Amino acid sequence: MPQWRNWNTCLPAGRRARFRNKLIDKNMKYTAYAIKSMSRNYIYVGLTNDLNKRFKQHNSGKETTTKPYAPFELIYTEILLDRTSARKREKYLKSGVGKEFLKNLLNNAQVAKLADAHGSGPCGSNPVGVQISPWAPRYGGLPADRQVQILSGA
Repeated sequence: MPQWRNWNTCLPAGRRARFRNKLIDKNMKYTAYAIKSMSRNYIYVGLTNDLNKRFKQHNSGKETTTKPYAPFELIYTEILLDRTSARKREKYLKSGVGKEFLKNLLNNAQVAKLADAHGSGPCGSNPVGVQISPWAPRYGGLPADRQVQILSGA
């Protein structure tokens, strides 16, 4: 009588690897992020599962895409529970509408900072204020799997 094998070991190597990656994905959180060059007018959008490591790579010049624009400051992060939704958010932020959203965040932060410096700011001691994604009013707020953090101090 033949021995029955574990179904996972019967799969070809490539399919086993994809299955293993999906198991890992369920335990990870991904971050869609935006960084702004401090020396030029350039915004880069990406996604990662280790934001600190990725940010250091950008600033140290290890990435060919961003090397000429270093150093960077982190202006926006959004933590998502799976890679698929993080990729969708990254694609949105890379689109024309998404870039406008990021530029508006920067402009609003600068205006609030100037107004706060003159004592007339509506934000009090928080120059950035509270802002969330543009779809939030339409859908009654952000879904539970999203955490948004705006980090602009420009």
